[in-house]
Amino acid sequence: MSLKLGAHDGGTLAVTDAAVSGTMTAPPRSISPTRRGTTDPRFEQIGRTPLTDDTSGRPPSVASFRVSTRSPLHVVVQGPSAPHGTLERLQACLRPGAATVRLPPGALHGDAFRLHDVSYDAADYARAEELASEASLDISPVPDDRHIDNLALFATDVDKTLIDGDFHAKLVELKGDPEADALAWREDIVESMRGRVATLAGIGMEDFHEVGDMMARRLMPGAREFIGMLSPQARVLLISSGFTQFVEKLRDELGAKHLHVHAHANRLLTTLAEAQTSIDEERFDDPALSLSSEASRVMSELLTGKMDGEFLDGNVKERLFRQYHAELPDDAHSAAMGDGENDIPMLAAAVELGGVGAAFRPRYGRHLPPSGVDVIEHSGYDALGNLFMGIEHRRRDTGQ
Repeated sequence: MSLKLGAHDGGTLAVTDAAVSGTMTAPPRSISPTRRGTTDPRFEQIGRTPLTDDTSGRPPSVASFRVSTRSPLHVVVQGPSAPHGTLERLQACLRPGAATVRLPPGALHGDAFRLHDVSYDAADYARAEELASEASLDISPVPDDRHIDNLALFATDVDKTLIDGDFHAKLVELKGDPEADALAWREDIVESMRGRVATLAGIGMEDFHEVGDMMARRLMPGAREFIGMLSPQARVLLISSGFTQFVEKLRDELGAKHLHVHAHANRLLTTLAEAQTSIDEERFDDPALSLSSEASRVMSELLTGKMDGEFLDGNVKERLFRQYHAELPDDAHSAAMGDGENDIPMLAAAVELGGVGAAFRPRYGRHLPPSGVDVIEHSGYDALGNLFMGIEHRRRDTGQ
């Protein structure tokens, strides 16, 4: 596509590699409503929207905010490819007042641009969102003061977010009973999960870890790259409604290069049971080579079909995220990413606390995330990095 853009004054605007700050009217989705518990004067709360949460039966309230004053802001558009003319049409809608930067393409080698000093009204941004959706591009507002080096806490869901697949589903497919698993599904996520876990009873932990090793190699494209961009002091929080024994495997792998990785999930209970080995004394013709019946049995660790403690649902995810965030310095940023409805409370909390909440390839309608939650639907995991200023420089410095 062309790198010459039609500027709002009728001239041309060259794509450059440097950001320039300025002043513009921020869109409804660009929000940083609180800073360490105090209200940010740039934002005005307009209500709390009930969000149905099947995990508890209680309808938690999610705050919505709108921009009440002007502040520097830019817009990022990114995806597998930007069709010819799309960027120009987006620029016509958003009318950037300064240079447009081509960002590193990331793991999926697509197109990514940041339009600086955008000036527009809500109708303009809504039209830009429509254009981006038609072109399979993600679009997000980025405040001028949100910098990657200040990202001190990053929380991520695991299944279908950090890894490209669902561990529980793969375990059932390879080692469990798919028919029993299908019958265990319920509308209530907690009852459904407990029923599905019950069908895993009797599966050996050797088989569990075999599937775990397979799934741990299936990190989402861009996941390792994005985590590698974080400061060595940043905390990475793996928070999942899946199983601790698998999530800890991911924690240990990522923690080999990143010292502050924490894992929270549901711990499966196991039991030791006597199991017959594959060696059978009857196969030996020579009695001297035969093993006794007692010697041919070993103790095997098996899943009981039960979990230890409370189920890690959306409310627990939000609570854990807030606990970790409360330990951050005053000027630090936080972010959270997930794909499921049970991630929404955590994503909304990240936004409410002045950070980034991103719905990654969400398995629900785009209307469901509360105002301020970004949607990454077409790009790779590391697209989250482009929602922070300075990510392009960090990538150059690390050779990525």
